[in-house]
Amino acid sequence: MMFTYSTKESEFSFLILFDFSNASYKALDYLIKLAKTVDGEIEIFCIIDPSGIADSDNQVAALRAIQTEKKRIERKLNSIVEMIKLEGVETCSAYSIGNLKSELKLKLAQAKPDIVVMGKRKKGANRLLNYLVNECQEAVLILGQESKFLKGNKITIGYNDDTLDKYDFQLISKFSQLSQTPLTLLKITSPLEKEDLIKLSTIPPVSDQIDLFFRFEYKNSSNVANALLENATDSNAELLCIGRSKFKNTLSQYFFNNSTAFKIAKNIKTPLLIMSRKNGKTSSNI
Repeated sequence: MMFTYSTKESEFSFLILFDFSNASYKALDYLIKLAKTVDGEIEIFCIIDPSGIADSDNQVAALRAIQTEKKRIERKLNSIVEMIKLEGVETCSAYSIGNLKSELKLKLAQAKPDIVVMGKRKKGANRLLNYLVNECQEAVLILGQESKFLKGNKITIGYNDDTLDKYDFQLISKFSQLSQTPLTLLKITSPLEKEDLIKLSTIPPVSDQIDLFFRFEYKNSSNVANALLENATDSNAELLCIGRSKFKNTLSQYFFNNSTAFKIAKNIKTPLLIMSRKNGKTSSNI
């Protein structure tokens, strides 16, 4: 594994998964703007599949091919890092050769980033997306190729009764301070839920995250994923934030689960932030 190290202590650390695809470059462009806005530093991480390099049965030839590829990757990463530093963003890079999931797990344990960033391709990469949504414990920012950075003036948070207490809102709080625009808490309610119960839930609980300013909305739907996707499109949201774990509706049914989060991540065009829990662990309920 090769590293170029960062020395600056920034407010947020971002690890972007990079494969030199158009989706990766689009996500990196978004991330540079984000990092400049919120005082963040970037690490670019590339995982190389050895089976795609060494296709020769000759061991010497295979090793030579791997060394050549490593030098090529190093040159490209160093060039990208220098370009980003000219933008005033502290940046470093690393690459690893091996299994995608295994190498990513090792990297996350070593780097401990605040947020993992992925550029979503229009097709493919579902295995990585599934891991980031359902297994990764860090906050994950998923960016489609249509994602545009607009300084977070329209942020929607998929909300349940104790969302504010259990999730880390540091990045969202920073956005809120900069834009001075209230965040939208969107609660998806069951079609069978009584109107008086809905009204009682329209005042968010007091939270220790005092830098956040809210306005509350609710949407009646039996399908959480579809409701959040529709709202993100209809409201022109610049960022949709959801939890990774399951949460219940008032009918005591599991109303939002990992497969729902994956459906949202796979289909959404709006930038999506899957929030990390305050204690860094997931559980069965939000």
